[in-house]
Amino acid sequence: MSRILLTAFEPFRGRKGNISRKNIGLEVSKRIDEKGIAKLLFPVVFDDFRSEIEYAKSLAPDYVLMLGESGRYSPELEKKAKNLIRCEGSPDDHGRIIDNAPVIKRAPAYYLATLPSYEKMIKMVNKEIIKYAGRKGHEIIKSDDAGEYVCNFLFYKFLHEFRGSKAKVGFLHIPYSMDVNESTDIIYLMLDYLKNDNSGGNENE
Repeated sequence: MSRILLTAFEPFRGRKGNISRKNIGLEVSKRIDEKGIAKLLFPVVFDDFRSEIEYAKSLAPDYVLMLGESGRYSPELEKKAKNLIRCEGSPDDHGRIIDNAPVIKRAPAYYLATLPSYEKMIKMVNKEIIKYAGRKGHEIIKSDDAGEYVCNFLFYKFLHEFRGSKAKVGFLHIPYSMDVNESTDIIYLMLDYLKNDNSGGNENE
């Protein structure tokens, strides 16, 4: 059985909630649910996260699906993470503003997401969304990168730390205005696909 790790973010900028945390139903920093899915919650800060990453690695996951909140209309599956932080005047939750700095010094300019069969997974999940909704709704689209803020920062760190391992890592941005039940269904459709995927391929390469 595949080992899966879901990550999400805490509320930030004084907001009461974060849809990514609501999606995984996590009020504490980490736990493993009744389905055996590990869940890990992060604050929206530019931190080392050494202990959290070591915990993630100790789980030896087959798949890591990272979740973040966005102001976009549709859920977006990110193609890559950039080795770049650019806050553009927007501080993290510790009040820090970092501009034009690398996530990790002397590391590659970017890492491609390693989840397998991106295109097939998006098509399958979107087909199910339309079938259940009875119409087109918030289908997943493919995005070129995860931006330059904390979502990208953590995505890059995970791809760097899990490089060369069996773990396949991807990031899904979820619109904060989206219905929680609908977006949670999308996440678990993706997980079901990953559990049954035997291609081993990565269409981002």
